[in-house]
Amino acid sequence: MIDNKGLIITNAHVVNGATAIQVVFADKKELPALVVGRNDAEDLALLELADPEVDLSSFSQAVNFGDSEKIQVGEEVFAIGNPLGYKHTVTKGILSAKSREVMDGSRVVMKEMLQTDASINPGNSGCPLFDANGKMVGLVTLKDSRADRIGFAIPVNRIKQILPELKAQNKNDITRLEKFCDRFGFVPGETRNAGGTRRVEILNVNKNAAAEKTGIQSGDVILGFQNQKIGDVNDLLEKASEIKSGERISIIIQRNEKIFFTYMVAK
Repeated sequence: MIDNKGLIITNAHVVNGATAIQVVFADKKELPALVVGRNDAEDLALLELADPEVDLSSFSQAVNFGDSEKIQVGEEVFAIGNPLGYKHTVTKGILSAKSREVMDGSRVVMKEMLQTDASINPGNSGCPLFDANGKMVGLVTLKDSRADRIGFAIPVNRIKQILPELKAQNKNDITRLEKFCDRFGFVPGETRNAGGTRRVEILNVNKNAAAEKTGIQSGDVILGFQNQKIGDVNDLLEKASEIKSGERISIIIQRNEKIFFTYMVAK
């Protein structure tokens, strides 16, 4: 988490193909998040917590960025991640090299990378690489499968350069979603059922909002909106944009095995 408003940086390959994203914090609290920007060439993705009103200060805090230019080869570094499913594992090593080119055969796949001998395994992707002062100097992205202790991280200074681009992406989509949440009082997201079918699920319901007053709950699946079938979140946002303030709308909800109608007035 890179700021106290709920922005989170990770690898693009971590969220590739995801239809629903849950962020799990150290105290096991789980919150839904959305991808707001990605750069596949740099293997970076920017996430934002779906509910902007969550008070993060009570259970988490943002990392402090260091300076990947100033850190020297041979200095101690620490990686924190979930290698092979072992949660919150800390591994220690040194900064082995700077400005490495990562090759796939004869092809350069990434440039200007930090190299470390801290143990890196599947599950470390997207984890921070800290210096001895607890400041983030890189974002772990991969290891060389041919070797035991050759891992790579994206320098934090490169991340700082790319962040404005990531924040600018999908800005219209974010604005539409925020406007929808304000008008109807819940956060929609795309998930899959046990059979793999995509569906629009209510990820969070705002307190004292219209949705909560009508009995809508997190986990409910939206089947229809204003007598129209809903295919995905974008479809829902498009249909919602046509609704006028004060208009009474109907929503078809599926909860467990039951299907029912609920009504609310658009803000």
